[in-house]
Amino acid sequence: MEVGMNPRGSQSSDAVEASGRAIARAVVYARFSGGTLVLLGLLSALVSARHPVSAGFAISVAVVANGVIELREAARLRRHDPRAPRRMALNQLALGLEIAAYSAWQVYAVTPEMVQQLLARPMVAGVLELVEPAVLEAVVALVPPMIRLLYLIVGFVAVAGCGAVAWFYRSRSRHLAALAGR
Repeated sequence: MEVGMNPRGSQSSDAVEASGRAIARAVVYARFSGGTLVLLGLLSALVSARHPVSAGFAISVAVVANGVIELREAARLRRHDPRAPRRMALNQLALGLEIAAYSAWQVYAVTPEMVQQLLARPMVAGVLELVEPAVLEAVVALVPPMIRLLYLIVGFVAVAGCGAVAWFYRSRSRHLAALAGR
């Protein structure tokens, strides 16, 4: 006889309760995640709205879309839709790939000239006047490779983190199956 089964072959109430809690935790996580994605995507879109044909605006819109999908699928998971875990996992994988693609673009797009333009802005230039010229030159030379490194890390973390969340969501399928078989 399988563990968690009573002599008649149906699942024990403990296993069903554990599956119910697992689904409830996933729903809470997905609601938080989806809401956060929508909020951060909208804030990013507001900041990048001056350049609507930019990678920054495109990733903002994509993040909002991923958040909306996450919220919609959380509601479906709550209703025990057996397709929800797969959809949620695919949404997370898409999010990770979108962020990685954006990061790769930023690694490519960051140039010393772009950094110089950013540092020449009045508010930044005023502060940089206080720094010794030799130190400033060294810092300015380090900024583009540091930005590239940061975006490489962001891309890697996005793929790894979203991949882990995708696995978590996909693993909820067995809990839905357990609840359906009760």
